[in-house]
Amino acid sequence: MYLVELNSDSGELIAARMVPMQMRRFQLQRASAADARWLCDLLNEIGKRFNTRSRVEEDNSLTLGW
Repeated sequence: MYLVELNSDSGELIAARMVPMQMRRFQLQRASAADARWLCDLLNEIGKRFNTRSRVEEDNSLTLGW
């Protein structure tokens, strides 16, 4: 799930938060802490060339930084 905050005047991205989800038995469930950490590490590796980074929050959501 992607949750974004935009500047209403310029449309500029202010903040981006991602909530890792998994499909289990045709239902969406939040990903485990270990899976959230794995995804964060992957996004950080991929994001190096774009100068972006992510971090895992206490609720296992990911916050994107640039």
